[in-house]
Amino acid sequence: MLATRDPGGAEMYRLFMFLSAGLLVILPAWAGANPYPDLSNCTAVTAATEPVSAYTLPDGSGDPLRTCCAFGGGKIDASITLQLLDWYLNPIPGIPAEDMWLESDGVNFCPGGAVADGDTDASGITTWRSAPAGGAASQPGAGTRVMVIGMSLPQPDLDIRFHSPDLNGDRQVNLTDVVHFIQDYLGDYDWRSDFHWDGVLDLSDVVLLAQGLGKECP
Repeated sequence: MLATRDPGGAEMYRLFMFLSAGLLVILPAWAGANPYPDLSNCTAVTAATEPVSAYTLPDGSGDPLRTCCAFGGGKIDASITLQLLDWYLNPIPGIPAEDMWLESDGVNFCPGGAVADGDTDASGITTWRSAPAGGAASQPGAGTRVMVIGMSLPQPDLDIRFHSPDLNGDRQVNLTDVVHFIQDYLGDYDWRSDFHWDGVLDLSDVVLLAQGLGKECP
């Protein structure tokens, strides 16, 4: 008599154990202790009530998000608050800061340069208030996405953009960037070099370029 396979017995058990082991490799280390966030229940909001730009340097010494630049040069709080909830709308505490970060099309953040300020608290909340570290500028029309464990929240991008005197995005500000700035300054207006963000390239932008010279990722 030919042997038959028993899909409801040992074969299925071995398959289940194999898949479970693979899932444990994929999930982050905290997943066994904490509920998994349901991104459709999670929210990220900014304190800014109008579009803003953050003057960003590769060493993280640029504008903190709590003092971003509104159009015309005025300072405005653009801090970001993220709350993580599970499928049952329960808050998820203790998610590591490095598992939550910001992205903006065109910007080249330094490693760890856009992660949350801290782990989620008892209410599942973390924030971004300090200065990001990175180079290049947000593409025209681009905003900021909040990423959680490699996935973006399913919501519109936040109206926050980034300028950096690291114009070529190599994560350091040097003479190459000065050449790019001069080309923008003498040519048609290019928003990437409008660090003061007032619609014109002038001495205020030259000052911010000079302040960034020599800065690079840690």
